[in-house]
Amino acid sequence: MTDWTGQAIVDALVKQLPITYGELQNDARTALSKKDYQRCKIYPCLALDDAYIKAIGYMSSIPAVADQGMPTLATLVAESCRAIAEAHAQAERGIIDEPEPSEREKARFKAINELELITQEIFSKAVPKA
Repeated sequence: MTDWTGQAIVDALVKQLPITYGELQNDARTALSKKDYQRCKIYPCLALDDAYIKAIGYMSSIPAVADQGMPTLATLVAESCRAIAEAHAQAERGIIDEPEPSEREKARFKAINELELITQEIFSKAVPKA
């Protein structure tokens, strides 16, 4: 499918990520740089609304998929790129400091927070709290 290695693809994509903010993004980026791909796959469960961390999760699957010549490589690269683009948009508008959210947005944020708590509990052995 490509002459690129999985790691070369990841290296090229990582260069396009925005600057990290927050401890979880820093931890996810560190795990990716250390090739701790199993840990990278858990972080998106802990921050469901964070595109930066979603990108890390997708990118962590690229080396194995590329090196095995699996047809899902194009999907992983595309999803990584979409997540990186969204991470830039989130960084630009500041996902934390939005103006007063609507009731629907409040319900969405509440659900995301609850889901993150559930996944933190599920993966507490893999990613212990600091």
